[in-house]
Amino acid sequence: LYGKPPTTLPLKLELAATVDGPALQQVPAQGSGTKDPDRFVISGTFDIASLAPGDYVVRATIGAPDSGEARIVRTLRKVK
Repeated sequence: LYGKPPTTLPLKLELAATVDGPALQQVPAQGSGTKDPDRFVISGTFDIASLAPGDYVVRATIGAPDSGEARIVRTLRKVK
């Protein structure tokens, strides 16, 4: 993410079977700085050991429904 990180960040990290499906897991987001003063990294860890092999969706949603949200969606493929 770019900009100065706020003291509270309305961010959700979710793992789901489909883009709009219910979350199978929701994990807390963790932030860390970078060498650039106006950029920071957000990460989270999902426990995928019990999931069946296949494609899943990782969703990162920032913001609040009443003030506007932005969502990033990426595919996660479990092979074993």
